[in-house]
Amino acid sequence: MVQLKAQLAEATAALDGAVAKIADLRRESDGHQEQVGLERRVAAAFSKRLSASQKELETTTSTAAELRSERDAALAEVAALQAKSAQPGASQTGADQAEWEARATSRFEEDIETYRKRIQTLLGERDALRAENERLSASVAAPSAADQPIA
Repeated sequence: MVQLKAQLAEATAALDGAVAKIADLRRESDGHQEQVGLERRVAAAFSKRLSASQKELETTTSTAAELRSERDAALAEVAALQAKSAQPGASQTGADQAEWEARATSRFEEDIETYRKRIQTLLGERDALRAENERLSASVAAPSAADQPIA
């Protein structure tokens, strides 16, 4: 009888240990599931931001192409006007020519400044997106308390 009691106590202790181990595994699993959920949310947010950035890049690229096209058309027009004014019998006076050149120069300088500002804005946006991307990547890669083994 004493031997049966000892076996029963031993079996009860083993059962209690198994129950405790199962509880620990459940807590660890819950923590892991929370981490996976967090990683999925961060990945979804990152994907959404990346998609928005790609759309913005496409818009910027098409805008830049349109601006280049306008610039090329203006340069072609200037070349045509210069060729026309260089022909014998051109009726433009020196003052008219100087005024026209001053206006054209002013316009080109304004266009150049506009392009510079736009490029600076785009570079700033690109750097901000890179920083956001790095921040999100770091938050996904950083180990959390849920990843630590339970002692």
